[in-house]
Amino acid sequence: MLRVTAGTLRGFKLQVPKSKAVRPPLEMARQAVFNILGQDLEGFRVVDVFAGSGIMGIEALSRGADAVLFVEKDRAAAACIAGNLEKTRMTERAEIFTGDAFYPARYLAARNEPGRVGRPPFDLVFLDPPFAFLTDPNDRARLKALIADLFASDGLAADATVILRVPKQIPFDETLESAVIDDDRTYGHSRVLFLGRGGEAG
Repeated sequence: MLRVTAGTLRGFKLQVPKSKAVRPPLEMARQAVFNILGQDLEGFRVVDVFAGSGIMGIEALSRGADAVLFVEKDRAAAACIAGNLEKTRMTERAEIFTGDAFYPARYLAARNEPGRVGRPPFDLVFLDPPFAFLTDPNDRARLKALIADLFASDGLAADATVILRVPKQIPFDETLESAVIDDDRTYGHSRVLFLGRGGEAG
């Protein structure tokens, strides 16, 4: 079980999918990330990619985020997110996209589907790929391409932040297209990178 650390849902316990690939951030790491972001996320629109249990997106909702889009390919995990949203009564402020995280245009462009024209861009993206996935250099290259696609999309606000969690022993200091590392923290076995638009994309 996971516990929401702050906000209106503080103390709520959430279910975790029964999968070894799901490694939710430690409570200390979650608290630290939101201390850096600021505890009040009122007005924020958030995307939680590789969402797993949905803990990061639900933490954002607890702190006042207007809406969270959860992206999770695994259907059992997506069902777990749906259950956690129902338990916390946050279903109306959330949407679950059950599909591949490597097609960002599909879910960021969702705001322009019929009946949704004019939805504002997203301000914050949590990007938490399975740690085992990142041991392959080719998969790390795919992740870098995803980050570039996210920042190239008009689905993100100009000052949007992408928060990436990776294993601290995996090198991820390569140049990132259209992104700069604004902050870099280590919590336990995890490294958390705060990314912003860089270069001409800014």
